[in-house]
Amino acid sequence: MSQQQTYTISDLAREFGITPRAIRFYEGEGLLSPERAGSKRIYSKRDRTSLRLILRGKRLGLSLAEVGPESLADWKAEVDLGDYVSVTGRV
Repeated sequence: MSQQQTYTISDLAREFGITPRAIRFYEGEGLLSPERAGSKRIYSKRDRTSLRLILRGKRLGLSLAEVGPESLADWKAEVDLGDYVSVTGRV
């Protein structure tokens, strides 16, 4: 059984060219829900995909309300985005 891929806040900030503070802001808005190990945040592939969608929506001019938790849940229900991203390499 393979271990699930996880990311730190620094990993995601570096990958997407944003600050850890921005990621914490999205978490505070309810858009991301990382696991916790003490005070350390542990992000899953699903969190990474959610962040990618949030940033894509932002680039398209959508508000955070339009890319809110309900929208993310709807998008994820329509397509298993983790599988889609792993196969195509894009969202």
